[in-house]
Amino acid sequence: MNEQQRLADWATVHRPDTSAEELARIARAHPEFMSAIAAHPNAPGVTVAAEAPHTHYPVSSSAQFATTTAPAPSQGALNVMGIIALAILVLHAVSDAFLPMLMSRSAYEWGLSGMMISFLFGGVTLAWTIVAGAFALAGTLQKRASRMRWTAIGSLVACGLTLISLIASLFTGLFAPLLY
Repeated sequence: MNEQQRLADWATVHRPDTSAEELARIARAHPEFMSAIAAHPNAPGVTVAAEAPHTHYPVSSSAQFATTTAPAPSQGALNVMGIIALAILVLHAVSDAFLPMLMSRSAYEWGLSGMMISFLFGGVTLAWTIVAGAFALAGTLQKRASRMRWTAIGSLVACGLTLISLIASLFTGLFAPLLY
């Protein structure tokens, strides 16, 4: 079957005067058109599978015909909380690029020891992570905000990994003096 016939069949599915028999023929020829055919007011009430055993859509009524198709994707609200969480994590990652400069400057200006600077910047990282994690958790729990939900889930995973890293770093720092 050529592309012109396929396009003609697609147009036929969208005409309101197309008969149930014609729709059944198109369903056998193009199973990928099932959702559009099921939405047609003249959707066939015959068993399509009996007429075309090579298809994988056994249908005995137009109501059952409609249930065999994939549901249309719903448009949920934008997951703003997840986007904010991701933006906070990106801002934190960009600010970490300046961390060596900030650490050396704070050691020079304030006369802080290396351990104190490390503790200070670890606390700042913890604060960023907690704030981003709160937004990520809120975005993950929003069921209606399904668009870009991946930002919330990804941010929640990144915050979890950062917390694990901070805790491991704390314990490593506490036990480091034992190795000398």
